Amino acid sequence: MTLIPTTDSFSKTARPIPVPVDSKNVGKRPNFIMFMLDQLRHDALGCTQDSTGTGTKPSPIPTRNIGSFRRRGTLFTECYVQASVCAQSLCSKFTGTYPHISCHRSLNNLTKPWEPNVLRSLKENGYHVACLAPQGDTFASTVTEMSLNKYGFLETPDCLPGFAEPGNNSQPDADDIWGRLSTRDCDRPSRHPTMMMRDKPRVLFRPLLFPHCPFQVEEPYFSKYDRESVGSVVSTPEAKTGYEPRYMQTIRERYGTARATDAMWREIKATYYGMIARLDDQFGRLVKALDDLCIWKDTVTLFFTDHGEYLGDHGLIEK
Repeated sequence: MTLIPTTDSFSKTARPIPVPVDSKNVGKRPNFIMFMLDQLRHDALGCTQDSTGTGTKPSPIPTRNIGSFRRRGTLFTECYVQASVCAQSLCSKFTGTYPHISCHRSLNNLTKPWEPNVLRSLKENGYHVACLAPQGDTFASTVTEMSLNKYGFLETPDCLPGFAEPGNNSQPDADDIWGRLSTRDCDRPSRHPTMMMRDKPRVLFRPLLFPHCPFQVEEPYFSKYDRESVGSVVSTPEAKTGYEPRYMQTIRERYGTARATDAMWREIKATYYGMIARLDDQFGRLVKALDDLCIWKDTVTLFFTDHGEYLGDHGLIEK
């Protein structure tokens, strides 16, 4: 049976769902941690294997930390993103509207200053909001000659990130502002592991590039999965049984994926799985910190992605 909501259904204000927390500092307002990945497949996590009851093959990646987190919380098995590309999907998630409503139709159509979004709403309601991502505001407006909005987009460090150019061992210039940033007080977090804002509830938004391409990861994760054991791509263009959108053929032609051999796809898959193993370890460190600081019950922790990854299915890569 399909339930079709009436007009009256949308005119009623949704009742807030109370979140039970034990925090003595923030009362009934919990902290939030948003751990967001980029380009994560649903079937690449051990905790999602056969979660929908459709006979999904077990994931080759254990992801023990994410699986432990799932057992302590709730797994959404019928969650579908509103767009298959990064910016559109994220704009939809944080504004609560479909991408076409506010013209978020491409990577260049980002959220506008006047648009409401969940992070702004939390900040305006007393939360301390922190975003640990390269968003272009590394420095305050008085630190450099360039403004807050421009610095970070016009100039980036040459030594980071380490994965951008394999074998790049260059060090930052000690007189450069990026060089001073990378060395000054670099041990402060380890000396003060519990230093945090305590006068109001907190929101930590932590987006990761992983497992987005380029498919690169350091050891021991790079060699963690045997190339012969990851399996070949099953959903090939030749195996299709019905209609497919024109764009799929166009992308295959533009990318030239027909030239990829089975060994190449296996190499990509094994590296992709290694990237997920790495982020599983990172997420485990975060959850352990919440437990060690006794703020797990005070914190709503969200683990999600913006969209999936073809990983060779239908002869496609990326999204």
